[in-house]
Amino acid sequence: MWPLIKRDGLWLQYAVLAVMSNWLMGNLSWIRKFVSLLGIKIVSPRDFATTVLPHNIFWKLVIITTYIAAGALHYIDLFIEPPTNLPDLWVIGNVVLSFGCFVLFFLWVNYKILTMTTTTPPKVKKN
Repeated sequence: MWPLIKRDGLWLQYAVLAVMSNWLMGNLSWIRKFVSLLGIKIVSPRDFATTVLPHNIFWKLVIITTYIAAGALHYIDLFIEPPTNLPDLWVIGNVVLSFGCFVLFFLWVNYKILTMTTTTPPKVKKN
C-alpha cells in the first residue's frame, strides 16, 4: 500500500496511524526503557507494563528486523531515487518484505492451528 499512499500524498496520515496503532498494541514499550537509560523520569501507569515482544529470541529478532527493514525501505523510498534502469526497485523491496512477513505469519498460524487440534483438551471437573 505504501506506493499508493505516497502517490496520493497521504504519508503523514500513514505515519500517524502506524505510530498510534503500535502504541495501542504496546509495541512502543521499548521507548520507556530507552528514555529511562537517558535518565529522564516518566511517571505513568504504564511504567510497570510488560513488553509485547515474545521471550523467544528468534521471534524477537524477526520482529525487530522487520521493523528496521520497513523503516529503512520507507527512508530509502522517500529520500533516495532508484536507479534509472530499475525504477520500481523500492516497490519490489516493499513487496518482498511484505510477502516474507505474510508467509511467516501464515506458517505460524497454521502451525498453531495444527498443534491446537492435535493436543488433547484439558479435562473439565464436574461438580
